[in-house]
Amino acid sequence: AIGTILHCQNAWKWLCVPLLIYLVEKIVNSHFIQRAIHKEKFKIINYKVLPSNVVELQISRPTTFNFNSGSYAFLTIPHITWYEKHPFTISSSSEDKQKITFHIKKTERLDKSSYTKS
Repeated sequence: AIGTILHCQNAWKWLCVPLLIYLVEKIVNSHFIQRAIHKEKFKIINYKVLPSNVVELQISRPTTFNFNSGSYAFLTIPHITWYEKHPFTISSSSEDKQKITFHIKKTERLDKSSYTKS
């Protein structure tokens, strides 16, 4: 990559825009994460390992968290990676003001041993 930049005089023009977009996205994400962390914390209320390699995860619902049917939330699973967020569909009713429920199916990166660790 460095050789390309040094070899091609216009390479910086093609690299600046994607790099700028990437940096802005990371800054915005970190802002929202910090705001969520310091405002109201999510707490795991309950989790169950269900048949067919599915985990039911229930977390507390902050008073400012609103969603509709079909909404999803980005969750970080520190046991797998602390820096990646993955979208999971919210499977609870939006009328339940106490908790948010997710049903998470096993994938290649999320093995059964990850289900039992919390």
